[in-house]
Amino acid sequence: EKMKIKLGAPVWTLAWNPNRDEPHDVLACGCWDESLSFYQLNGTQVGKDIALDYDPCTVRYFSNGEYMVTGGTNRKVTLATKEGTPLKDVCVAGSWVWCAAPRPKQNYVAVGCEDGSITMHQLIFSTVHGLYKDRYAYRDYMTDVIIQHLVTEQKLRIKCKDYVKRISVYKETLAVQLPKEVIIYDLLEADSYEMQYREKTRIM
Repeated sequence: EKMKIKLGAPVWTLAWNPNRDEPHDVLACGCWDESLSFYQLNGTQVGKDIALDYDPCTVRYFSNGEYMVTGGTNRKVTLATKEGTPLKDVCVAGSWVWCAAPRPKQNYVAVGCEDGSITMHQLIFSTVHGLYKDRYAYRDYMTDVIIQHLVTEQKLRIKCKDYVKRISVYKETLAVQLPKEVIIYDLLEADSYEMQYREKTRIM
């Protein structure tokens, strides 16, 4: 025994992040108090507990640790970021989801349910982007926006920490649509080579 991590509820599912480029080994823990948490090998918690609205029965990393899939008593399989932020439902099942197994190096997930059914689902990651003259913006890791200046090739990353649905670029303004709001960003200066954006407003 190298380390013991005590949690406040039954631990029903565990998964190690397989990405070797991560600075630390990360263990995802799904507990039956409707929570998802992450820990390093030395027992240090990574971030805060993720509050779910169901008891998780399965947690598996997807696409070499870039994402994860979760499922359980909510009768759904959900695609989430590697930090646990939910992005989109993969499928809705007829009973509890006991297992969701991604196919290595491919965008398929096999789902096993309490009623004995096994189904296979393909995930299609569509391109979300916007272009205005020499400024190109596109979605990265489903929750980030990358803005690229096509002349200077400079890039800027904006972390939205939520599922990016649409992007629009017009003159000095960038608009990012999230599930519950639209965030408007403006350039700090009206300069054709300026690459610093600041948040202007949020539209609910």
